[in-house]
Amino acid sequence: MTGETNTILPGVCYRDGKPTAADYNEAITDLLAAKHQLLSGQMMGCDVCGDSGHASQDGCHHDPLVLARQYAAATSIWCCWHCGFTAHNEDEANSHFGLAGTEHPVCISGLINVLHRFTQWLERADDPADDASYLNGEHAEQRATGRNGWDDIREIAADARVLLGPKL
Repeated sequence: MTGETNTILPGVCYRDGKPTAADYNEAITDLLAAKHQLLSGQMMGCDVCGDSGHASQDGCHHDPLVLARQYAAATSIWCCWHCGFTAHNEDEANSHFGLAGTEHPVCISGLINVLHRFTQWLERADDPADDASYLNGEHAEQRATGRNGWDDIREIAADARVLLGPKL
């Protein structure tokens, strides 16, 4: 058969470009073949790609469902938009983001603490009944430690600088 070539097309999942109706038909055919093999219990050879070394549900690289699950597993990553940390598994994600996302990420928990201390400082400094006593260090506990409200805000600012590093 001179002049003829035997072209082997890549599996439907490996082709470039947008999927066509023919691609979807081929993917459905592959899925039905894999389903048939699973239900029949036939484990010798692959009904999807024809390879004799595996069955479709054993991880055939042409089975669209197998590939979809592999893609989902490979892209199960979490990225923190605060610091850029990337977690590649659930344990790493939980250690940075907290369980079930109910906590603040580790990278900003210190800053949240600084903001909380700052709002407390503002409340004390702005208290009209205090008449600047806190800022001037006139409270008994302040006199005992030799501190005033300005010392407190300087300490809060220093902590913020440490947490923010070169960003500040």
